[in-house]
Amino acid sequence: MRPLQTKTKTSFTLVELVAVLIIMGIVSAIASAKMSGSDIDLVSESDSLVSNLRFAQSMAMKDDENSWGIIFNDSQYELQQNGIAQDVASFPNSNSKTYILIADITATGLIEFNQWGQPVGGVDVTITLAKTGVDTATVTINSTGEIQ
Repeated sequence: MRPLQTKTKTSFTLVELVAVLIIMGIVSAIASAKMSGSDIDLVSESDSLVSNLRFAQSMAMKDDENSWGIIFNDSQYELQQNGIAQDVASFPNSNSKTYILIADITATGLIEFNQWGQPVGGVDVTITLAKTGVDTATVTINSTGEIQ
């Protein structure tokens, strides 16, 4: 006679399943906190600012006689030539010389580039974007014209 073979079923216990669910909940809470909408707005606006600064820098490098730059006024900024807002050119992907920031984000200051693409005055310039009640984002233009 053959011995009886017993098959054992292996499965997860209820305790193991609950432990996995708790760990997944903790990980998702941390991930969602890191990806809040306010942070995404700041990153998006700083990326747009870098693109628009590079555009102003390229305009200055094409123009041997005039400086080009951006002037900031709280919730918006404008493309300018020789320190004066102008209508000769528009920002990329836009039909306007003015860029309006997302609500509650502000920036102040002025940056001008010479014909070599360097900040006028030859010093590092830092532009800070601030969102009300949230963190800040900075964009730095060093004295050689590198935009970070």
